[in-house]
Amino acid sequence: MKRSLWMCTAAVLAALLLAACTGTPASGTADESATVITAETARPAVTPEAAAPAVQREQVTIERNQSATLYDGSSMPQQTLPLYYNGSWKGMTWAEVAAETGFSAEDLRILNPNVTEDAQGNLQSTGIELLLSEAWPIPQTEVCRVTVTMPGMPEPYDSRTYQLPDALSDDAARALALCYYQMESNGQGFTTEALPDTTDYVKVTSGVRYDTFSQLKAWLESVYTPEEVSAMLDGQGTDPYYKEGPEDALWMQGYAFDHIIPQSGQTCTEPQQQADGSLRFAAVCVCVTDDEGIPLDEGQGRLYYAPVHLVPTAEGWRVAQAKVPF
Repeated sequence: MKRSLWMCTAAVLAALLLAACTGTPASGTADESATVITAETARPAVTPEAAAPAVQREQVTIERNQSATLYDGSSMPQQTLPLYYNGSWKGMTWAEVAAETGFSAEDLRILNPNVTEDAQGNLQSTGIELLLSEAWPIPQTEVCRVTVTMPGMPEPYDSRTYQLPDALSDDAARALALCYYQMESNGQGFTTEALPDTTDYVKVTSGVRYDTFSQLKAWLESVYTPEEVSAMLDGQGTDPYYKEGPEDALWMQGYAFDHIIPQSGQTCTEPQQQADGSLRFAAVCVCVTDDEGIPLDEGQGRLYYAPVHLVPTAEGWRVAQAKVPF
């Protein structure tokens, strides 16, 4: 469905929890319709030497108390549609899929009779879509619109907007929006040159957001958990998208992210606080138009469920998992 992404062997935070869950006031007030968070205001450096030069140059703007809409600005439909798991599920067990999605493992097995298991109970992917529900209502969650702006990036990656749960704190919303921006703009904004001894990677000679491996790693560590950063940069059995070259050079594979889902819009479910204080929910891809944007007959669309796991750390909220939601 999508090109295999280096961060999706994923991918989802001052340890702030949801105001609704902890009673702690959100970082914005009811009178602030938009909160702008920059690298300087999000985490001031104690000394100039402590500031990583390329971390979070992007500007993040948060508009609160919004109703989710489709990309054309129309209201989110109130329909019940088939719901599918969005992401790679090969090698997972029914119990692991159930833990990520909240659906019963037994129900998932019944809904997907053609999905096989190996001797250890790991699911075997054969190109079949994993059905989570035959009829699932499109969430009507109140959202915040989070816009990531990065001047100098090629269009449309100079500004991208994501609809996230309004219940998230500013810090958590910012981390997830930057995660999605990284996914969507992967491979963009770089000048590269060929490497003489390899055809799998090119060397970055300049970049809008970062151009050395250490700058990339510092950026990733400001958004993702340490475990997720390690998974991205180690590759987990496959060649990672980004790689460290000699003298802190940044090497990257030459393709950019692409996708083919004819999305009409994106919304989300409400975050659920876990026993460890982390949050689980899902971005939901809404597909109610065809490839050319023509509305489908009612009930003919489909939904895709992209799990998210956000974790509070001493440095702020971090993304422990985020499947690609577009």
